[in-house]
Amino acid sequence: METSRNWHRRINNRRRRKEPNFEKFLFNRKNI
Repeated sequence: METSRNWHRRINNRRRRKEPNFEKFLFNRKNI
């Protein structure tokens, strides 16, 4: 459970930076 929380924090950080890799990262996570 803790890992998922950290993952959300990383997502929020990526959203702030608006990196193009963010979508790919999220997409790969959903597939896994």
